Amino acid sequence: MLIGIAIVFLIIGVTSVFIKLLGKRRTKPTIMQIILLLGLVILILAAIYITFVVLDIHY
Repeated sequence: MLIGIAIVFLIIGVTSVFIKLLGKRRTKPTIMQIILLLGLVILILAAIYITFVVLDIHY
């Protein structure tokens, strides 16, 4: 349960930092930004999956 909460906070932190970075550079998204965004999406999906697995084990 604590792991799940920690993962959620981590996602929120990373997402807010990423939004700030995108906000500063109001240019067309570069290949690197697209890769970072895809990586972030994959991390979020993995974190959600892990959280559900942890919850299934505990409950």
